[in-house]
Amino acid sequence: MNNKRDISTDILRCIGLFMIILAHVNPPGVIAQLRNFDVPLMVFVSGVSFSFSKGYRSYTEYIYSRVKRLVLPVWIFVSMFYLFISLFPVDVFNRFNDIYSYANTLFFKDAVDNALGYTWIIRIFLMLVIIAPLIRSATKSLSQLQVFLSFIIVLILNQMLCAYYLAHDDVALKTIVINYILPCISYGAIFLLGFNNQKFSPYFKCFVSLLAFVTFVFFVLFYKRIHGGFVSTQSFKYPPSGYYISYSIMVIFILSLMMNRITHVVKILLGKFVVFCSSNSIWIYLWHIPVVEYFSSSHDDHNFLIRYVIACTISLSLMFIQVRLVNGLKEKVSPTNFKHLRDIFTG
Repeated sequence: MNNKRDISTDILRCIGLFMIILAHVNPPGVIAQLRNFDVPLMVFVSGVSFSFSKGYRSYTEYIYSRVKRLVLPVWIFVSMFYLFISLFPVDVFNRFNDIYSYANTLFFKDAVDNALGYTWIIRIFLMLVIIAPLIRSATKSLSQLQVFLSFIIVLILNQMLCAYYLAHDDVALKTIVINYILPCISYGAIFLLGFNNQKFSPYFKCFVSLLAFVTFVFFVLFYKRIHGGFVSTQSFKYPPSGYYISYSIMVIFILSLMMNRITHVVKILLGKFVVFCSSNSIWIYLWHIPVVEYFSSSHDDHNFLIRYVIACTISLSLMFIQVRLVNGLKEKVSPTNFKHLRDIFTG
């Protein structure tokens, strides 16, 4: 395991996290489009982090470790949220005060399934957890060109399946493919790039960025001709298809190329803040949910920047308090129990 912390990975994770929060305060169209690379960036960063991670004695140990850090925080938070709104009813949250809503949210369903909705992203990361060791063994010996060709082949397969199953008549099969199989394929391809990121030279990253840009422009013109105007990549996010992915890859690799220039400055000015946010990204994400949902359900008409600042401030403040509380238990519990608490509540 690489014991030296990679601050550039922390910076990218922070960008992804705060772009996701920005998306949830309903920014205007141009800004909503510009930031529409956030989830793929988080997946890419997960691949980078996995490439640095220590080896596990078994696949079971690896799954247990990731589930503990991914699933338990969400289950704890969701249970606390639903318990709170059942004991202290709040008008804007009344539509969630339901056992079916709780169950759907607990198991990472989309908002259309009578769920809170924001936990669907955990479903994506759980699927990546399952296939990550396979990606490691299949690509660790490949060259940068072979990795990229593998990525292209997987994306072509994904695009073909998207076109076929979006028009499929079998509703049950269509739901499974759209919600599970296609996201696993498309985000798995992005995870593959992240895992192999260290192989890519700056020149190769420039080539990938340019190719992604050309692909993105092709889709822009293609859909403009069909629909008579610019179509947001958001329309092609569920399931992720070529238009959405090409824009995301273009931005991700541009950001990756910029890291060498900005890492030193960020490390000096905001190093501790960036590491704090990156190390606690799951819980910061969870704490922002009731804030942005309050704005959404109450039809708050404040400027999106005000909502954004409030959402970030509250979630970061609550996370700071939570970390202090957990660290305060270090001398009061056994080292083993403290490690479990830290893994679950500061991740």
